[in-house]
Amino acid sequence: MKGTHWEVRPFSGLFILLLALSFLPYCSPQNQAGAVGLDSARQVDLLPEDQVRLSNSPEKTEIFRDAGLGLFIHWGPNSQMGTEISWPLNNASDDYVERYFALAETFNPDLFDPRQWARLAKLAGIEYVVLTCKHHDGFAMFDTAYSDFKITNTPYGRDIAAMVADAFRKEGILVGFYYSPGDFRYQWETDRRPHRLMEPDFESTAPFGLLQKSFVDYECGQVEELLTGYGDIFLLWFDGKCEPLKKHAWRVNQDIFIGRGEIPTPEQNVPGQAADHAWESCMTTSWQWSYQPNPDIRTAGEIIHNLIRIRARGGNMLLNVGPRPDGRIAPRMRNSCGSWVFL
Repeated sequence: MKGTHWEVRPFSGLFILLLALSFLPYCSPQNQAGAVGLDSARQVDLLPEDQVRLSNSPEKTEIFRDAGLGLFIHWGPNSQMGTEISWPLNNASDDYVERYFALAETFNPDLFDPRQWARLAKLAGIEYVVLTCKHHDGFAMFDTAYSDFKITNTPYGRDIAAMVADAFRKEGILVGFYYSPGDFRYQWETDRRPHRLMEPDFESTAPFGLLQKSFVDYECGQVEELLTGYGDIFLLWFDGKCEPLKKHAWRVNQDIFIGRGEIPTPEQNVPGQAADHAWESCMTTSWQWSYQPNPDIRTAGEIIHNLIRIRARGGNMLLNVGPRPDGRIAPRMRNSCGSWVFL
């Protein structure tokens, strides 16, 4: 589809996903990949600052625009509470913050089967996946050497980012990682409370984490881990102010495509005008990004309608799902039109 972006190739497959994912809770998990096992900070050869191109490459931009339909995954220990991810920490009491952080001690998604997810996504026409590797709460869904607040320190003990990347890549789906520049865990531990939950404190020199790094060094190190320890990563998605991280990512991998942070990414709406540049509309299947018990859900018809409008205007749809705390997609539910949908 070079040179034009009006085709809706994944459209028909979305019906299959809406049906097939409803049966995911009844599929048994298979043997799964283990953790990457990053024992120390990686030594990375960086492109010199005066040689780095501070923009997405035209070739990767074209691949992204052709992809059309992506799967967004918001998931973490907070799913045990059924609340939105990270945002309840905003102006929360000390007691609530401590209880929120303690959720990592009981997070054990033992029914998680990334290969089933990847197969169903492929069947549906999904072309790329974006996994939330670190949200604003600071919890890492990957085996980082910089923090002990991570998936490999939970009862589950395995590197979910590695498992997702491996499973989806084997299905020919482009792999992307979401990374929040805001890190409430850092701000809490170093007593540098932000005015806004997702506001990154790049100027902070307060040492933090297992390697006792300043804030920007801590985050640049995690970006390096994601770009060098998980195979071919197509996309990074920075949710918040990200200038030093974006530049550093391009120094690690000049050809990495950066979504939010470099292109428009409206949430829960479709712009009214067509645009001949890369953009992406982020949509939830319910009305919360993270897992929510018994939610109101979008009808299958509404999701399909939004996909048509987005593709007709030259954009991509990034459709979000919030898995359950045990690793399953929520059990099937009927919407008002009588169609099976997924959450």
